Amino acid sequence: MSLTDIRTEQDKGAPGAVPQKVLDRAEVLQELVEANPDQYTGTEVTANGITVILPAGADSQARARAAASRVDVPVQYAVAPRSRAEMYSVKRTIEPELLSGRHAGLRGVGVDPTRGVAVVYTDEGATALRSGLKKRFGDAIVFRVLAGLEFAEADRTRDTAPHYAGAGIRMWNSAHTGTRGLCSVAFPINLDGRAHQLTAAHCMPGSTAYPAAWAEAFTTATRPSTSYYFGSMSTTTMGGTLDSPTQGNAHRFGDWALMSGSSYDPRVYTCENLSGTCGSLPVGAASWTTPSLGAQVCTSGRSTGQTCRLNVTDPDCLCTVDGIPTGHVAIIRSDQNLDGVWDCGQVQGGDSGARCTRESRAGRVTCGRWGSSRPTARITAASPRTRSCPGFARGTAR
Repeated sequence: MSLTDIRTEQDKGAPGAVPQKVLDRAEVLQELVEANPDQYTGTEVTANGITVILPAGADSQARARAAASRVDVPVQYAVAPRSRAEMYSVKRTIEPELLSGRHAGLRGVGVDPTRGVAVVYTDEGATALRSGLKKRFGDAIVFRVLAGLEFAEADRTRDTAPHYAGAGIRMWNSAHTGTRGLCSVAFPINLDGRAHQLTAAHCMPGSTAYPAAWAEAFTTATRPSTSYYFGSMSTTTMGGTLDSPTQGNAHRFGDWALMSGSSYDPRVYTCENLSGTCGSLPVGAASWTTPSLGAQVCTSGRSTGQTCRLNVTDPDCLCTVDGIPTGHVAIIRSDQNLDGVWDCGQVQGGDSGARCTRESRAGRVTCGRWGSSRPTARITAASPRTRSCPGFARGTAR
């Protein structure tokens, strides 16, 4: 087998400027795809509109017309060799290879619905690994290089109850005598009649000695007003401690934790500044679909403020983050000037747990498993910063 068969490829280029109406309608079509995984493969947002991808068949044009009839924007269709169900079957077959830890160069397994293939993320030099996988899966997989991911932990700083998404938190021990770590928060969740707020699981792992979250501006052992208290860890998908988190159920459910003990408001900080007066928007709706390829989102966290013009390049990856396989991760990249070329506008340390959203109806945002200046996801990780570019951002999308 030649190296040509196992060469790595680049992410697709950024879609550039996309009208908000197109982004909204893409979500409608993605819901159709997920409800009919044997009949469709996926959706992609481009500067020309929406493309629905579906497997070949005698009724492929009829299925394409059925999709187009659901929205009032231009819809194109393309044929892929596999349905969504078949594409995910390949992904799920490879995932145990990553979870086993046997392959040091294996970084993640995602999907590219535009071609109906699983995307295998590896180190640059992992040619033997790629060769073995190519022999087994043939044209059902493609390869991309993924740099080692690190958890992205590191007015928003003085947020008072009821707390907003995008605020910064500092983790304290129960006695409030010691602190360790800075993260951000996402959206409120009501569970069994009790209010909770989302953050990243690696910010609140199961055996953490620092389970209590307070507004990040307060750094001394003297407790501030309880209005600055965000709550304590209620449930989490990871085990271990802040210094040494363990997998727990993160490979199945993603990187998220719930805190409780305060009050929370479904609003999102939307300013670029990191301290001082900051505007906000209410959450208008929840979205529960996997994002379309090319979907545009915003992030809002304590380290970078609000950053928009971020595009999804893989909607659903099981990715290794600091050595921990983490499921339901959407990979996003930045195109700040909308020229179709990726740039460096990404999340940084301390943004972990923050929200991913996209603009929704006027003056509101949408949230849920995925969304956009709707609530959509939590920030999980980022590639290590380099001299030229901070790299990729990662958001847990379910």
